[in-house]
Amino acid sequence: MKKVFAFAMCCSLVMACSKKASNNTNIVIEEKIDTIQGNVTKNDSIDVDQYLCPWKNGDGKWGYIDKTGQVVIPCQWYYASLLIDGFARVQREKDDKYGIIDKTGKLLTPYKWNNMAPFKEGLAAVQNSEGKWGFIDIMGQEVIPCKWKDARSFSEGLARVVDDSVRGYSYIDKTGQVVIQCKWWAASDFHDGLALVFDDVNMQRGYIDKTGQMVIQGDWRDWRDAKDFSEGLAAIQNNEYKYGYIDTTGQLIIPHVWNDGGCFYEGLARVQDDNHKCGFIDKEGRLVIPCEWNSSNFKEGLAKVVERKMVGDQVSKMKYGIIDKTGQLVIPCEWDSIAPFYGDITIAWSGDRPFCIDKTGRVVK
Repeated sequence: MKKVFAFAMCCSLVMACSKKASNNTNIVIEEKIDTIQGNVTKNDSIDVDQYLCPWKNGDGKWGYIDKTGQVVIPCQWYYASLLIDGFARVQREKDDKYGIIDKTGKLLTPYKWNNMAPFKEGLAAVQNSEGKWGFIDIMGQEVIPCKWKDARSFSEGLARVVDDSVRGYSYIDKTGQVVIQCKWWAASDFHDGLALVFDDVNMQRGYIDKTGQMVIQGDWRDWRDAKDFSEGLAAIQNNEYKYGYIDTTGQLIIPHVWNDGGCFYEGLARVQDDNHKCGFIDKEGRLVIPCEWNSSNFKEGLAKVVERKMVGDQVSKMKYGIIDKTGQLVIPCEWDSIAPFYGDITIAWSGDRPFCIDKTGRVVK
């Protein structure tokens, strides 16, 4: 799923506010974590009280455990995503079709889709056996016909689609009507009412509103990179390769001083200094967590960090832990991988063995 739905623009247009950092010295979310996450973003709704965590048993099958570590949906699938809005995507065997289950494990739709994105805003992008994309609702009904060459998840009521007959991205609404005609070689989702687009004819990038009008415009020579808006601010890289932040009117709010700048999550944005270490700034641009980590974004008040540790006499390995918003290490860097928290528990790996841990680092299962 990651390869299909992860969005990357050529010529360094968009380094989206995703789970991946833009530099290989930063945290990279591993394939096995992305398999569990299913491209979950900060805007996805998860019922924490009924939160169930995907769990892989010794036979390599996935099911679900609750926050006490009890298996509540038997391990029976080759792939199982997070439950988002009470629904999850599952796959019986590798290269098999996808189906949908509810939080009791009941199969709601047949295993019929070649590929599938998570539910967002009540709809999920699906690919049929002919390779065409459309959208289904939570009952599995095809509410927007599978006729698109490509389709991305809905964000703020609009979804990006690609038609066979034209080049570039258009936007459709939830009735399937094209509301912004195709004219952008590359485009991102809407955030804070704006979407980042790139015009390869005029070599310009900028942000459009929901009428398709360019409301913030930057020349490629001035904007080396631009990222999605998040919490009212967007990171822009200038022609000196430094990142700062603009607001939704295009005004520069935080100066261009950082080697890298991430999106704001929970009031903080990950930034990188000249030593390629990451810290976090607030919306005033103040460095509130010093640049001493390689890190991911905050989720539920916690962020993943990594340290390089020696294993034996010669081999060094990346070990993962968790910090809080004060920068304190609340889960030591002793895991080979940790998925972000989307409730009270998450999955951490020691080698190839998964463990279920809570927010204190206690092993639940």
